[in-house]
Amino acid sequence: MKIARLRFRDVVRWVGLALALALLAKLLLGPEGAAGLSLLRERGPLLLLGLLPFLAFELIDTAAWRRLIGAMGVTPRYLPLLQARISAEAVNLTLPAGAAVAEAITPALLYRRCGIAIRDGVVGMAARRWTVLRAHGVYLFAGGIVGLLVATQPPALPWLTFLFSAVALGIAAGARLIFTERSGSSRLESMLEKLPGRFHIWFANRRASFAAVDRRFEAFARAEGADWLANTAIYLAAWMVEAVETFLLLRLLGAQLSFSEVFPIEAALSFVRSVAFLAPAGLGVQDLGYVALFTALPRPVVLAFIASKRGKELLWAAVGYLALLGRKTSAPLVQEVST
Repeated sequence: MKIARLRFRDVVRWVGLALALALLAKLLLGPEGAAGLSLLRERGPLLLLGLLPFLAFELIDTAAWRRLIGAMGVTPRYLPLLQARISAEAVNLTLPAGAAVAEAITPALLYRRCGIAIRDGVVGMAARRWTVLRAHGVYLFAGGIVGLLVATQPPALPWLTFLFSAVALGIAAGARLIFTERSGSSRLESMLEKLPGRFHIWFANRRASFAAVDRRFEAFARAEGADWLANTAIYLAAWMVEAVETFLLLRLLGAQLSFSEVFPIEAALSFVRSVAFLAPAGLGVQDLGYVALFTALPRPVVLAFIASKRGKELLWAAVGYLALLGRKTSAPLVQEVST
């Protein structure tokens, strides 16, 4: 039965990918898509500037992640951590349900590249996830405010973005409460203990490992202290880079939209990309959103933007996979610090 479930899950993932690719192909193929590709050829090497915001995003993200891991008493070297981060992002950008796969392999990447114990890698990964979600909620809220000020079309978009913001902030707060507060983690453990049959045995055999991770979560919560605001602000800056990237790519393609017009749309679609987890990086779904919301732009410009954005992701994914295939560094990569 377990094998059957795994196979079904894989089928769902790959069917989701096939549907996403079909949707993207439907958008890009045809006369308007051909006009968009012609626009890309016309702009030429100038579009390479569109690669820079993603690099800035990864640099900021890695700096924020290094701060979070540092709260546990270890400080990984920046470049190996950046290498692990870009490798995980390559998986996220290219595989069905890539975000889940990337998070599953991240602790092993942290161990291989940075010498961080798997236990600490799990804590660092989870801390990053709820901090990213918290910053995402703030980013979405800001996008909704700007959308109201500039009267973004459709009129319901800012209010929908406020709803997305509440969902992101709620999930982030709930995750942090469960994993860092003793009452929350105790309730989770109690639930696991009540699982039937083999699930109960599986948890019982790993109780010591769960307890060790639980203690690390509590230590992280104590050590992070008031730094949560600074950590959130850094990740908010990373989210803002995504809006800057969309604005820059559109400008390079000749679109005359202001940043205040682009920001609310990009913010809303960032949430859509997050929940469309079966498709790599929201493939197809997010692209359809761009077509539906950038109605003020000629369709070939929007399609050229989509193609350039996806091409940029493929190039950086290739860099990430090269980093993933690199050798494990033999030098000591983690510096112990006092807490």
